Amino acid sequence: MFRVARTLGFLVFSLALSAPSPAGSIQLGSSGWTASWDASADPYVGLVVDHVDPGNAVFIQKTINFNHAPSGGVVAPVAITFQQTVPGAVRHIVMAAEVIYNQTGASWGAFNMAILGGSTNTIADARFLPDPSGVGLPGGFEIDPFMTATFSQNNKVLTLKSGFVLSGDIWQPGVGIGELWIDGAPHGSLPGKSFTLKEWPVPSEAVIPLPAGVWTGLLTLAACGAFGAIGRGAIRA
Repeated sequence: MFRVARTLGFLVFSLALSAPSPAGSIQLGSSGWTASWDASADPYVGLVVDHVDPGNAVFIQKTINFNHAPSGGVVAPVAITFQQTVPGAVRHIVMAAEVIYNQTGASWGAFNMAILGGSTNTIADARFLPDPSGVGLPGGFEIDPFMTATFSQNNKVLTLKSGFVLSGDIWQPGVGIGELWIDGAPHGSLPGKSFTLKEWPVPSEAVIPLPAGVWTGLLTLAACGAFGAIGRGAIRA
C-alpha cells in the first residue's frame, strides 16, 4: 500500500533536489533517530521520512546527486550520520527508495554502501540485514542495472556490480521493488548510539577485484574528510 504513494511522492521530491536545501539535519519522525550530513553537502543530498512503524522501523527515502568528475579514478563519497536521540528508539532504519543522479561525466561499473561506526563485530554494531533486504533477488531491494550484490565486513559493506550507470543517468534503487534494511542496534535504556552510512560510485574503468582484506584500508580512507571534498569540488573515496 505504501509503495505506490512512496514512489510517486519520492519522484516529485527528487525533482526538487536542485532547490535550496535546509540545514543538513532532520528528525526521523517519531523513530527516536535524527539524520545529518555536512552542510557542504546540502545541495547534493535530500532525505524524507516515508513512515514509522512504531517499535520496529523508520522508512526513509533519499536523493543523492553525484556531480563532480572523478579525480584519480575515484568519486567523493556522500555520508549521512544517524544519531539515536531517545532511549528505546526503533531498531531498524529502512531505505524504502533512493534516487541517485550520475552527473560525474563518467560511467559507473560498481556502487558501494558502507556502515561506519562500531567495532565489536557483534550484533551490537549497526549493520545491513541481508535476509529481509534480499538485495537483487526476486521481490527484494531492486538494484537494476546492477546484477550482483555482495555483503562483506560482517554485513557492514554492500557492493553492487555487474552493470553500468551511464553518465547523465538517473538510477533509482528500491523505487520499484523492495527495501534495504539496516539494524541500527540502538541502546535500550539511553540515547547516544550513532553510525554513518557512506555511499560512493566506482567509475567503470576503476572496477577491479579486491581481496577482502583491502576493504579495511578503503573504509579507513573513506572515513576521513569526505564531505569537505564535495563542497570544494575535490574528489576522493
